[in-house]
Amino acid sequence: IDETYSAISEKGLEGLDKPFSIHGGTQSRGSLWFRVNSNDNKSPPELIFRPAQENAKVCCDQTLSNNFEKAKSTSLDIDEALKVSQFLIGSERIDDAEVILKPYLDRYPNYPGLLLQLASIAKSHQDNEKATECLSKISPQSGSLGREEALKLARQAFDVEQYDLCSKVLEPFASQGSLSNQDLLFLARSWYFNKQFERAKKLLVDLDSRGFEDKSLFFTLGNIADKLDDQDSAIHWWEKTLRKDPNYFEALFNIGVAYYKQGDKDRAEDCWRRVLDLQPDSQTREATEEALKSISP
Repeated sequence: IDETYSAISEKGLEGLDKPFSIHGGTQSRGSLWFRVNSNDNKSPPELIFRPAQENAKVCCDQTLSNNFEKAKSTSLDIDEALKVSQFLIGSERIDDAEVILKPYLDRYPNYPGLLLQLASIAKSHQDNEKATECLSKISPQSGSLGREEALKLARQAFDVEQYDLCSKVLEPFASQGSLSNQDLLFLARSWYFNKQFERAKKLLVDLDSRGFEDKSLFFTLGNIADKLDDQDSAIHWWEKTLRKDPNYFEALFNIGVAYYKQGDKDRAEDCWRRVLDLQPDSQTREATEEALKSISP
């Protein structure tokens, strides 16, 4: 996106009063101030930008604006505070969001939405221990989580390697049939990382039989086959991963390992040399170079 807009500068508001550009792939930021006649609107007015590729919409939510001002001086209802803090988190004003939320923790120590946002803030500060502590206070059996909130909790639990919590949050929704194929893949991967290999395999094979194709699905099935010492099956699934994404260097590296386990050093070496051509990350590159040295000292 590369589009120029102009904004109105109001007295006392430090908005942008000159044309500026928004570039896709960068975090261009600035405050826009528009005069909007709200008397003619029965719902929050919307500003529609029409750049070259796709539309961008800004909803002028007066309620959020009012709550944002109230949060500076008075206490908000917990749900109102969460809306304000979520906006701040999305704007990368993490510390401001934390200041708003902390006073609510004593009154609502087990409120899922509050704990989710505090976990998100802790994760932003790279404090995995604090994030884990917040997530562990949420009971997946409480019945207070909606589907979207449960998915958010599961993703955050997964990010801090709380795979058991991730699974327990998602399982009730899976039994109700309310998870998408992508969500079910996520559940299967959480089972895999929780070492429930047979359970993960059954769900992944079922997804594959439905025609759901995803490189993570194939890659995980290959990993499970490897854990179960079925190298032929592992190679099969990792090759399917590569057909889906020819640049998936982890799958190609693993195929080399499987051939090596089968005693086929020539094919293993070929795979590992091809991995280096794919410009892998430093960890994979180092492992590949070490593997090649083990074959050709």
